[in-house]
Amino acid sequence: MWIKERSAKSTNNNPQFFLCCENGKVLLPNLPVTLQELEVLLTGKENNAVKFQDQIRMYNSVLAFTSFGAKVDESVIGGPEPYSFRIQGELYHKIRSLRLAEGQRPQFAQLYIHDTKHEHQNRHAVMPSLDPTMLDRLLTMMYNINPYVEMFKMARDMMAIEGAPMDLKLRFIAFRTKDAHRYNVPMADEVAALMVGDGSEVVDRRDVVVAQQAGSFQRIFELHVGYMALHYLLLFPYGEDGWHPNIPLNGVVADADLDENHAEESKLQRKHCNVTMAEFYGYRLQHKDTDGIPLL
Repeated sequence: MWIKERSAKSTNNNPQFFLCCENGKVLLPNLPVTLQELEVLLTGKENNAVKFQDQIRMYNSVLAFTSFGAKVDESVIGGPEPYSFRIQGELYHKIRSLRLAEGQRPQFAQLYIHDTKHEHQNRHAVMPSLDPTMLDRLLTMMYNINPYVEMFKMARDMMAIEGAPMDLKLRFIAFRTKDAHRYNVPMADEVAALMVGDGSEVVDRRDVVVAQQAGSFQRIFELHVGYMALHYLLLFPYGEDGWHPNIPLNGVVADADLDENHAEESKLQRKHCNVTMAEFYGYRLQHKDTDGIPLL
């Protein structure tokens, strides 16, 4: 923390900081311990680790399920130092259908579905400057621990069966029903589900349903619990849940648990009873010795 980030009611000699946890109101479960092999790559000083860190965005892109979207102002791209990149409007993440359109090359999530006998070669063709051995290590790691990868593998296997339904879809579940104050690495059936139909069976409109047939991009909204994990696999290799609107503040009692004598307390709590997106990332971005690899 910078000293100017202290609470206005505290002093320079005795500073207090609330941005990290809002004085204990924000209490999130620790992230899982980073797989040792990945931790060495993220923090190591050896030549292969340093080269990996230098190319981490490229490695992440070739493994990610979703792509980055924005309306880019082409008039200021590149040019002299410093490099400039300007957009109009908002950023968003998007995902394509499971199958390729005619003449289309597989990208992002489609690489987990299309021609998997040559999956490593296909990925290396997308980013030929990457070390193929390193890419193979990372891909094997994701197949072993990432629940989203497991779901795509299940979709791929089902699509390969002769006579498989053409209206097979992959549904990404928007919210969890488990306690948001306790962290468990999500299982494959908690992050996504295979379904057959036109999509009308989906109860929660915030779920993302990706069709098998080639079509337009699907947008992954920032309110989706998997928004970060679907794009930043190397930061959230276990498919860790991100922010969603239903994470309660620490110590706040749900309305359903209040009796009629606590009406005023209930009224006050409804003003701010859940963790905001800013509070969530403020907490996650702080270094904690008990947590996994800090995102910073």
